[in-house]
Amino acid sequence: MREICLVAIGSARPVSIPVDPMPAHYVHITIAANVAFDLASMQKVTASVLGKLGCPSCHSGFVLTYDIERQFIANERLQVFGLATS
Repeated sequence: MREICLVAIGSARPVSIPVDPMPAHYVHITIAANVAFDLASMQKVTASVLGKLGCPSCHSGFVLTYDIERQFIANERLQVFGLATS
């Protein structure tokens, strides 16, 4: 970690502060289109993901990225399902 050494006004002691930002932890969330365009659903998804990360009300240290589901599979009955669907 790189540091900068400063002398605070009125202090004879140097103070070291980190200059590297806290590393971000990226979380990728794939969602269905009908969820993506509904604010209440997005809030529920976000709270659920944050709960799995340890705190349902904040995402400090995490960068959440959302992507609309674009991978699908069709079975022998021609039923189409998203790959992210569980």
